[in-house]
Amino acid sequence: MTLRPVDEDLIYKHMKEDFVSNHSGSSLQRVSEVMLVGPLSVLMQRVFRSSLGFSPESTSLGAFLVDFATLVMPMVVVFLIGDTLSFYCSLLLVTIVVGSRDIVPNARGTSCWSRWDLGQQLKQLEQTRKPFLAAFRTTMMVCTCVAILAVDFPVFPREFAKTENFGISLMDVGVGGFVFSLGLVSLKARSSSSPPVAPGPVTQTKIRRAFTNLLITIKAIVPVIILGTGRFYLLKATQYQEHVTEYGVHWNFFISLSFVSIFGVIADVPVRYTAPLGVFIIIFYQILLSLFNLEGYIQNSPRVDMLSKNKEGVFSLFGYTSLYLISSHIGNYILRPNKSLFQWISHVFQLMCLSVTCWFFGYYVMEKGLGIPPSRKMANITYVLYVVAVVVQPLALFIALDLIVLPHSRVLLDTISGKRNSQLMVFLLANLLTGFVNLVVPTLFVSDLLSFLILTGYMFTVCAVPHVLVNLKGATSRRRRSKKSE
Repeated sequence: MTLRPVDEDLIYKHMKEDFVSNHSGSSLQRVSEVMLVGPLSVLMQRVFRSSLGFSPESTSLGAFLVDFATLVMPMVVVFLIGDTLSFYCSLLLVTIVVGSRDIVPNARGTSCWSRWDLGQQLKQLEQTRKPFLAAFRTTMMVCTCVAILAVDFPVFPREFAKTENFGISLMDVGVGGFVFSLGLVSLKARSSSSPPVAPGPVTQTKIRRAFTNLLITIKAIVPVIILGTGRFYLLKATQYQEHVTEYGVHWNFFISLSFVSIFGVIADVPVRYTAPLGVFIIIFYQILLSLFNLEGYIQNSPRVDMLSKNKEGVFSLFGYTSLYLISSHIGNYILRPNKSLFQWISHVFQLMCLSVTCWFFGYYVMEKGLGIPPSRKMANITYVLYVVAVVVQPLALFIALDLIVLPHSRVLLDTISGKRNSQLMVFLLANLLTGFVNLVVPTLFVSDLLSFLILTGYMFTVCAVPHVLVNLKGATSRRRRSKKSE
């Protein structure tokens, strides 16, 4: 019997759903190795820009192509080949060869490295928009955008795909890393060091401040809520493949981001208490999972009402909110102004110590000792510890790069991560393009070479569209200022 086109579409949809389901992940060490591509890419970008004579502020087509080739393409390659060691060695070799042109001063006695000035480095780190923060958020966003489409191609290593119930993978860490990245630039993180809160009843000023912050957050996330709702109806209308056990029937990651942002503001505590509050939330949540059988409910209960239909998305908010609060505390700590060289170096050391501590408690205490494996699906305590352990490593390395490497070429970085909403809009664009590619290309049957070409074109579009829009907006602003000055 010949299948009708509708039947073929339905079979292919089920094949796609099976293709991205039931994965067990890899190891935390493997994920950490892959995440090193971010700092290496930024190092290569800075060396190439300097060697090719582009100024840090250049927005020319040539500068954009250099940024794309050095910042984005290494991540595309690493995510597809999976062989990190040999590729990283190649990246370092190319960077050294290109950078060696500037190690020896030219005829005018200047070079990239001879222009290094500690005072200038510290001055840049005191800017409101920190170079290391732009680099961290951009690489996290690029990694996320690459992965959400690459996972649909057979060339993408299955160990990098999201795990089904338990385990840790590159995409699992990417989800938590996205929440962590938003927390770093949250209202809490960007507030100045909060003075001690005076004891006594809640004052009208405190209520007004909390209400104002809540309104600001709601205004910022309204587009995200609309996107999340629109995504749900769009998937239903196009019969796009769905992984229900990821977030639930009606839930998706956009909705999780919206609620996490709101909960982060509702938790109106002094910023120095956000990390302790985050730790308390995740411990309380893990007690519910382990001792009150919430884990059994999430894993096994039938989907009979609105809560049970979206149980994964609803209850994982505990873990993501905890992660958001912890990252807000870290962001506030490292973004405080007027730091000396010793303080910045101590930040690098402290972040690395935090990574080792979370790694130790997550692996030896929680997973091996108490038998609590990581679960992105539930966002349990081991998962939160593992995400923090992995993502603070590149953050520390970006700070170290800002202390030793000139110049800071941030045009593409600021385009993608300059503002909180711009990052979400880039993520939206990537999701729309991912859906478009899946609707017009049978990704399960595409060759490795064609997969690479499609991913390259997709990422070029994801980066080029906001780059062009930002440049057009800047040109319009300059024309308006010139008219006013006439």
